[in-house]
Amino acid sequence: MLDLNKKPISVVIGTPTSGENKMAYTLSLAGVMGHTNPQVVRPQLVPCAGSNIAENQNCLADKAEEMGADYLLLLETDMAVPPHALMQLVSHGVDIVGAVYAFKDHDLLASLYRGEERPLRLMGHKLGGEPIKIEDLFEAGDSLVEMNYIPMGLTLISTKAIRAVRALMKDRFPPPAGLEHKLGPAFYHAIAYTEEHPRGFITTTDSAFCHAAREAGLKVWCDARLSIGVEHVGDMNFGLVSGGKLV
Repeated sequence: MLDLNKKPISVVIGTPTSGENKMAYTLSLAGVMGHTNPQVVRPQLVPCAGSNIAENQNCLADKAEEMGADYLLLLETDMAVPPHALMQLVSHGVDIVGAVYAFKDHDLLASLYRGEERPLRLMGHKLGGEPIKIEDLFEAGDSLVEMNYIPMGLTLISTKAIRAVRALMKDRFPPPAGLEHKLGPAFYHAIAYTEEHPRGFITTTDSAFCHAAREAGLKVWCDARLSIGVEHVGDMNFGLVSGGKLV
């Protein structure tokens, strides 16, 4: 039974944007706001525009803390998500949880549409480093999957986790004299090296944040069931995902 005397959980829905929004995002946002019970979860929308995704995400993290929110939900403008997404993510009661989804790889989608044998690539790596696969999502069912990293298109992060990552980053890269009062970044680009790359390359803010969070002792989770109903919207649609269902 709903406890009306309990303080609602406060969530800033943060949207980093560098251009136009997809209609799927706009409709999804309306659905999420309409489906969310404000007596249980109080959502507040905060956009942030700019060409630097890390700076946008850090500004949204700042705003979530300034507003005294319990969580920041990062929802990007090229995502189509189910109306129950926010309520479901909050219900897990963990610090970092989100959805994984397919790359916007139009050649791959066209090949799949033509019936060619090519696997659907999902963004995100399971704990241990293996890329997550669609089969993993169906196998997990209603369970959460622990991850090395998840993409940030639909990710719920507690302000506690944001503070932990900022403290770690400030310890790792101390501010110079006179700027000791500055916060460390929660989101940032990083250089990474792997056997597959002949040179260093810039990682996404998604993987860099998750790596720092795990270093700070936090766990990163994927909601498998929700992931099946999330679409990463590109400029072309080949009919593979529609209305949150695989077809």
